[in-house]
Amino acid sequence: MDLKEKNTQSIAIASIQGLPMEVLAHIFALSTSILTLSDYEKENGVGLLNLACVCKFWHETIHLFPHSWPHLELVVDIELKNAGPHDVLLPNLCNHLDRWYGRAGDVHRSLTLTMKRAPTGARVLYDYLLGAQWKALFFKLIIFEGFISFPWLDGLLDHATHASRSALDGLIPTPCWPNLETLEIDSPFTSYEYNSGHGIELATIAPNLRHLKIYVSELHGRVGDLFRVGDSHPFANLTTFSWEGEVLYPSRSPSFLESLLLEAPNLEVLEYLDALRPSNLFAEIPVAEAENTLLPLPPHKSLRKMSVHWSGPTAMLLRRAPLPRLESLLLSPQGRYATSSQYRFLRTYMANALVALFRNSSASASELGDDTRLKGLHFHLTHIADDDLYEFCGALREAPVEAITLEDSVWAQSEPEDAFERLQGFRDSLRAEDLFPKLEVFSVNLSRYSGVGWQEIARRGTEGFKLLQCCPKQWWEKVRPVPRDDVLPHPGGPGGGNLEEEEEPELYSGEERGDVPDSEGSVEESQEQ
Repeated sequence: MDLKEKNTQSIAIASIQGLPMEVLAHIFALSTSILTLSDYEKENGVGLLNLACVCKFWHETIHLFPHSWPHLELVVDIELKNAGPHDVLLPNLCNHLDRWYGRAGDVHRSLTLTMKRAPTGARVLYDYLLGAQWKALFFKLIIFEGFISFPWLDGLLDHATHASRSALDGLIPTPCWPNLETLEIDSPFTSYEYNSGHGIELATIAPNLRHLKIYVSELHGRVGDLFRVGDSHPFANLTTFSWEGEVLYPSRSPSFLESLLLEAPNLEVLEYLDALRPSNLFAEIPVAEAENTLLPLPPHKSLRKMSVHWSGPTAMLLRRAPLPRLESLLLSPQGRYATSSQYRFLRTYMANALVALFRNSSASASELGDDTRLKGLHFHLTHIADDDLYEFCGALREAPVEAITLEDSVWAQSEPEDAFERLQGFRDSLRAEDLFPKLEVFSVNLSRYSGVGWQEIARRGTEGFKLLQCCPKQWWEKVRPVPRDDVLPHPGGPGGGNLEEEEEPELYSGEERGDVPDSEGSVEESQEQ
């Protein structure tokens, strides 16, 4: 750096020094949020700590301003124990947290605690994690040694429940997390051992919770029962509910999803992916004759995003629940179906359910003096067939849907050509300029079609999109991948065979199709602050 550059930098620093401390602190916070930092560095304030090393005034500004210190991400890669050679680590950890958050004053705090080894119950840490100062808590357990349980987390939740009940001698429960708005439990390789009498009492421990996300390998019980212990209305204030994990004892009805919609009027995001084992999968499909005996649900006026499994209970719910403000719907599979007859029944049921959802939601939106807001319809790894695609597209033609995505979908029991040929006939019968007047993007990603990894995206304004609108059959013939001779994705031809007997084809990348690469998350090691 030459002398001129040094003088320019000194002038810039001198001019900043004249700003009030509060303004300067906000500038620092804004600058670190737009710098090229990893998520780990942003969460741990690495950018702020670097700025604090520039000069004494900046150091004092950052350390004295409370809003610089309410967030921390901590990675613990040793096993936490109450006794033994490492028993001093627990109080040392709490002291470290206390020094960090002590600078935040009365500002509500958030903590992301990642554990790489299964910890045991730790009352010292439990006590520290309870209190009105917490606004967001994120717990992650990264262990790849089979489907183990997470007793440390169970202990924390039990400790929180007992602390809330005994706050005023058991007369009136006082929540231990009165200001907690976000609770996330990310433990994809562990099971949750639920039994009667033990669960997550949301209304007791965190009555103002807004965002709840749980990701586990499996649950020994039913999801609804997990939250019903001691609470009659545990979801009243939720705006986000996200569950992902296998349920070993599935319900034969959509009662839990219905309860969410009925008891959470402010719910905006619903993600419910209760993946099932093959032995339990078909138990979820309701009897078709029960369809006409079910009464419609009242409209849910807040739900914007919904991600659910392609299943019988889901179909039953979508037929009955008007969602006038729904903007995005993602459907993914629960598993593989045992026979082609079971599969045909389920796919037809879902096709009718989506048509009913759109019509009921449109009518409900009109009653509210609004327009339907459904912008995105996404099918992820879904066994969608040609007649399903035709029915969906026909029903959604006049809808405000701007994006249709078929991601890793499989055309089972038929071929994609049939769907686009029927769409061509539908387009010709309309005598309209566009098949989809409001569509902006039509995306197809077929990693299993004839064993070729392949993706095609048609966007409005491109030649491909124009061809799709006027001649869908020609568009498909032009863009479809060339089938491989050595792969037979549908053994026995259309309508034949047991779907479980299909072999997984080897995937290859299309040369000009923009394949989506696999992404692997990495865990950053924590640094001594």
